[in-house]
Amino acid sequence: MAAGGAARERILAMLDDCEYRRLRAEEEGNDIRALPDPVELRRRLGLPEQRRR
Repeated sequence: MAAGGAARERILAMLDDCEYRRLRAEEEGNDIRALPDPVELRRRLGLPEQRRR
């Protein structure tokens, strides 16, 4: 992640996917407690919080 490049882009894509899956599950009324929290993951990685679309 710190080196940037393809590894960083892959992690950012995974975080976006986590956010999408969590939002979709929430909209469908499903329990989201078992899904990773992208905000917490970004915080732990020292990344800025992603704006919701």
